[in-house]
Amino acid sequence: MIEDLKLFWNEGVDVFNAFKNELFRLHAMLFCTINDFPVSGNLSGYSVKGRRACPICEEKTSHEQLKHERKIVYLGHRIVD
Repeated sequence: MIEDLKLFWNEGVDVFNAFKNELFRLHAMLFCTINDFPVSGNLSGYSVKGRRACPICEEKTSHEQLKHERKIVYLGHRIVD
């Protein structure tokens, strides 16, 4: 999907216009998506794992690594002061 979106935006694709009976170059972009957090990271290229999982808070992301685990948890994250 990402490669297709790059193709549509950068080069465009030839599309047939039946009304004018001719080809034209169509450029397109993805305007809006509704998805979960991991997919959002895949589409944007941002890592949604680890210590800086929040793309808004980045280094201020409230996180804690569990003592006997390799998991990072986000307790109380995004609480507005």
